[in-house]
Amino acid sequence: VDLGLIRPKDEDYWDVYRGTPKAFVSEEAGRELWGSRFGNVTSIRIGPAPGLDIAATRESFETRLLDKARPEDFNFAFLPVKKQGLASSSGAINFAEYFVYFSFFLIVSAALLVGLLFRLGVEQRAAEIGMLLSVGFPVKKVRRQFLNEGVFLAAIGSMLGLALAVLYAWVLMVGLRTWWLAAVGAPFLFLHINPLSLLYGFVGSIGVIVWSIWLGFRKVSKIPPPALLAGVTSLLQRKGATRTARITAIVAIVLAIVLTGASFLMEGDSAAGLFFGAGSLLLVSGLAFFSIWLRGKHRMLSARHGFGTIVRMAARNSRRSPGRS
Repeated sequence: VDLGLIRPKDEDYWDVYRGTPKAFVSEEAGRELWGSRFGNVTSIRIGPAPGLDIAATRESFETRLLDKARPEDFNFAFLPVKKQGLASSSGAINFAEYFVYFSFFLIVSAALLVGLLFRLGVEQRAAEIGMLLSVGFPVKKVRRQFLNEGVFLAAIGSMLGLALAVLYAWVLMVGLRTWWLAAVGAPFLFLHINPLSLLYGFVGSIGVIVWSIWLGFRKVSKIPPPALLAGVTSLLQRKGATRTARITAIVAIVLAIVLTGASFLMEGDSAAGLFFGAGSLLLVSGLAFFSIWLRGKHRMLSARHGFGTIVRMAARNSRRSPGRS
């Protein structure tokens, strides 16, 4: 385009009227002036058909046109571009699931540790429980008192834990954008807080603590009050516990072997799922075998030096409360 041909009055006209035509020419003149090898018209105006309004004319025209000339006959293809884009992005890495997978054992371990601590707290107050039961307090009332204390402490601890969890997640996102960028290759990761997830964590923490206190109190409440006053916190273990642990250990290790063999026949996410499943079953089997060892009649470890004495003392004391160990 030769911009030198644009005159000052042309610029003035554009500033005032923009794209308003300066002249109206006939269709024949327009075809002659602006026709090309691509055609000599840019649009066709169709007026209302006799006896029909513009809407009815449009509907009739579209229906009859598609009956006579289908788009695929002219190599036109209508693609759902947005739908295809969303579908292509759905296969991306879901970091939330990966964090849950890799943190699963930590989450379960933390829940067990918190539960054991609160159960231990109940057992350490066995003398108090025995005193309250001895002077006539109902078991339900004493249990309610312990549960109220536990819920109060759990609520405070859970709120502090949620604040620390958000801070930890923020630091993790900063690390993935900076220090560990090469590991993910995605510098656009940012922290997204879902209030529902925080609510799940809060309720789950309180639930674990309430359940632990209830189990601990249930165990202690079966002991006669005089024994509680004397410091007794556990009864003799039943043989059924060892039998259940033996069945669990054998079934878990067999299933772990089966999943390990099946993982060699799978690919992708299926193999990864079998990997995590086999690892979980091996952990369950190991804990079950350890439980059997704690409850069994085995020969104590022997050694000729001081470290062996400490090991024997630890092994002997670990049998005192097998569930806690």
